[in-house]
Amino acid sequence: MCASMDAQHESLLLHSEVRWLSRSKVLNRVLELKDELLIFFQNEKNDTFNNFLTNDIWCTKLAYLADIFNYLNTVNTSMQGKNENILTSTHKLSAFQKKISFWRTHIVQKKTVDMFPSIQNNINEIIPIITQHLELLEEKITKYFPAFNIEKYDWIRNPFSSTNTLIYELHYKKRRNLLRCQQIVYSQN
Repeated sequence: MCASMDAQHESLLLHSEVRWLSRSKVLNRVLELKDELLIFFQNEKNDTFNNFLTNDIWCTKLAYLADIFNYLNTVNTSMQGKNENILTSTHKLSAFQKKISFWRTHIVQKKTVDMFPSIQNNINEIIPIITQHLELLEEKITKYFPAFNIEKYDWIRNPFSSTNTLIYELHYKKRRNLLRCQQIVYSQN
């Protein structure tokens, strides 16, 4: 059926459970195949799914979920890999929290959801739902990932970036060794 309608995708895999990192891809696929799915569910006389796919507000919520899961996947995958550590992950998570806060403020002030490109219509109806969800998401991130002051550990990322070693509460010998290393590095430049 999908091939005869010149759809971008020719099959839709049916799974009862979707992995967390794949949810945005699945939601995007449902959005892309909305018309084909609607015809399929009409032919199957499945009114439940048919009603969902013909409900504009439900489809707008689906579009928002596809976008927000895409952002979450991006942050999640950026916090993985061999060069990743608690300092870089904390920085990325903190930046994402600030982005969520900015989005919420922007949505309320400008009455726009342009940071969620899949949302095409019903913007006024979806704004309260999105702002409430973003607020809840921000709270949950703060709950599960409490604030961690990484500035105190900047010397780990770049031990030669600061000459004021007193703020790092190092013992005398460690401060002296660090100052020696800094002196060597700066004398070579």
